[in-house]
Amino acid sequence: MEDTTQRMLGSFAQPTETQRFWSLLKRRWLPATGALACTLAGTAVFTLLQQPIYEAEGQMVFRRISSASALTGVAEKQSELTPISQQGSPLETESELLRSVPIVQSVIDGLGLKDEWGAPLKRKEFLKHLGIKNIAKTDLLRISYQSKSAAEATAVVNALMGNHLKDNILINRAEAMAARRFIEAQLPKSEREVRRLDAALRRFREQNHIVNLDEEARVAVKVGADLDNELAKARADLRDVTAQAEAFRQQMGLSARDALASGALGQAPGVQKLLDEYQQVQGQLAVQSTRFKAQHPTVQNLQARLDALEALLRERVRQIAGRTDDRKPLGRLSFGTLKEKLTEEFVRIEVRTFGQASRYAALSRTRRALEDRLANLPRLDQQERELGRRLKATQESYETLMRKLQDIRLAENQKIGNARIVAATVPEEPIAPRPLINLLAGTALGLLIGAATALVLERRDRTIKTVQQARQVLPGTVLAAIPLFPKDSEPLYFRPDDPATGVVVRESPSHPISELFRILHVNLRFVSRERQPRVIVVTSAVAGEGKSTVAANLAAAVAQFGRRPLLIDADLRNPSQHRLWRLDGEPGLNAVLSGAVEPHAAIRTPAGGPDLLVAGEAVENPVHLLASGRI
Repeated sequence: MEDTTQRMLGSFAQPTETQRFWSLLKRRWLPATGALACTLAGTAVFTLLQQPIYEAEGQMVFRRISSASALTGVAEKQSELTPISQQGSPLETESELLRSVPIVQSVIDGLGLKDEWGAPLKRKEFLKHLGIKNIAKTDLLRISYQSKSAAEATAVVNALMGNHLKDNILINRAEAMAARRFIEAQLPKSEREVRRLDAALRRFREQNHIVNLDEEARVAVKVGADLDNELAKARADLRDVTAQAEAFRQQMGLSARDALASGALGQAPGVQKLLDEYQQVQGQLAVQSTRFKAQHPTVQNLQARLDALEALLRERVRQIAGRTDDRKPLGRLSFGTLKEKLTEEFVRIEVRTFGQASRYAALSRTRRALEDRLANLPRLDQQERELGRRLKATQESYETLMRKLQDIRLAENQKIGNARIVAATVPEEPIAPRPLINLLAGTALGLLIGAATALVLERRDRTIKTVQQARQVLPGTVLAAIPLFPKDSEPLYFRPDDPATGVVVRESPSHPISELFRILHVNLRFVSRERQPRVIVVTSAVAGEGKSTVAANLAAAVAQFGRRPLLIDADLRNPSQHRLWRLDGEPGLNAVLSGAVEPHAAIRTPAGGPDLLVAGEAVENPVHLLASGRI
């Protein structure tokens, strides 16, 4: 029993969205059904009055490149079905061209299409009946046209496809002609550019003495290695002879120029004799200087003779050697056989030193020149390659233009487009009306309209119908939900013809409804945590909402818990508690408030129920009694 009660409470307390919608339909079934019936009736009338409509269908097959374009180069690019944007589609472009004003107007004028009033058909009306669809994963466009005449629909589709094919061929030929004119204008310019670049490359090679830079670089590297070896050897030889010359120079105390001069003086006639006489007078002067003073005639004569010999000797040295150092003593000039040989060897070594230095300098200059050339090779190679690339590109462009010119002249004379037509045939059966489809669509539409009608009516209805709505609208707490069952079910609610059925808690204590009243009693006890309520008022906004039944059953539930509640019927206009408990209507609350009877004399206790104070006789204006101090 408790499980059943909990399930009932759960279902009334928290209904699902499906339950709410189903409950709404049950409440509004009549207007929803009326909307469905009206929609079905309108669908039937529309189907009966609709005239037959025929649809003719044809197809256009588009090739990516036309047959003529496949044979030529320039025409191939010009007539290729390629979109400009990444999201574009060639077939979408073709479908828009089929809807374009020139093609549509040519079909209307060519077939003399008229509207319902006999006037020439407008393009807007024509496009309403025209259908163009791209068949997925194919290069096909399906073209269809709807008309009340099957023959007219077929003629329109075939004329539309034929006109588009003609325009396609004309456009391809016009593009070929434009390409030919462009190539013919570009050929002379390209030829002049080829000649200019060829001459520039030839001048560059002549100015920089270039034959083959790759071979030159390879040979230059090998020559550079050989030069490095020669330089190393020359450097070693130069070091050797320089060391020998320095040794001779230190040993003889002469420079290379002095040695050459000494050798020349040694071979000159009379120089050695003058030098011997000069040395002899110099010895005599030294001896006499020890014997006499400097003013002595003998010393002075010897000194004068020595000066004359020195002057004469220096003059002869100047004549033979070309120069002389007046500060250098002449006594160092000696021309013995050994000294002549040493001088000759010293001169020979100095000559070798000069030769090795000259050879080393020449090799160094050659190496630097080779390095400079190698350093310039990358720049020269880059310039040569750049000129070569430009010349090659220009030559290729020129050759390509020549080939394309021949190809496009052939393409210009061909009459083949990118499309092929699959002609439309006359339809045998109309596409409309379709009774079954119309009925299904009308049913679906009627269901939607019916549901929308129920929802609109529900939105306009402001009354509270569920516990959830009560919780959202009312500020108080919902303590319990007491269901109202139909009259053909068990006697669970108050009926005037059977008053005993109103107190369910006393008549059927084990029924789930009785359990709900007991739950209401328990919830009332825990409404306030500070203290339990001692006075409970059960009321409603209007009559007939069940306040008397709730009050009677709540009092019976309290009495079943072993307490002694007092149930007072304060509905003085329409008293009912005495009928629910099968008691007399007098004395009651009105007699107590008027002072005719004491309260304890008017209180009665029915079997299995609470203490009861009935309302008494009905009063037309009970306000003065309820507002008195005795209440």
